[in-house]
Amino acid sequence: MGDDGFPGPPPLNLWKKTHPMNQRMPLVLGVVAAAGALCACSGYSVTRAQTPPVAAFASPPTDHATVCVFRPHGLGASVVTPVSDNQRLVGATEGQSYFCYLAEPGEHTVQANDAIESFTAIAGEHYYLRHRYAGGGDSLDRVGHETARALEAHCVYTV
Repeated sequence: MGDDGFPGPPPLNLWKKTHPMNQRMPLVLGVVAAAGALCACSGYSVTRAQTPPVAAFASPPTDHATVCVFRPHGLGASVVTPVSDNQRLVGATEGQSYFCYLAEPGEHTVQANDAIESFTAIAGEHYYLRHRYAGGGDSLDRVGHETARALEAHCVYTV
């Protein structure tokens, strides 16, 4: 009989401080907590739009340009990436998504993470940007109308 009154050896007590897993448990819990905090502290979220407030391919108003940012892949699918234009938040991408906004004519510098694309907006024109998320080393590049149409087929509109 074992010490616990049952036949056989006493059960292995995994909660003893000398067990190797318990010696590493504070480290494991700390890493999990830190990862959760990093994911939860973004402060940004996106929602699918039933009707896009700014349509990607509709005629823009005569006094503004339409700018659309497409993120056509799922890499970092749960990572929300804020996008700014001239240091003003204009939207965000998450997973396979896109959004559009109206921009005044003039110089624009669009930034998503460390990716930057600059252009001069002309009223009544469209500007399509492809955001390639890489978790650092991202890229933003201008694409044409046909490429933008193809990207739209793989993305959902978010606000």
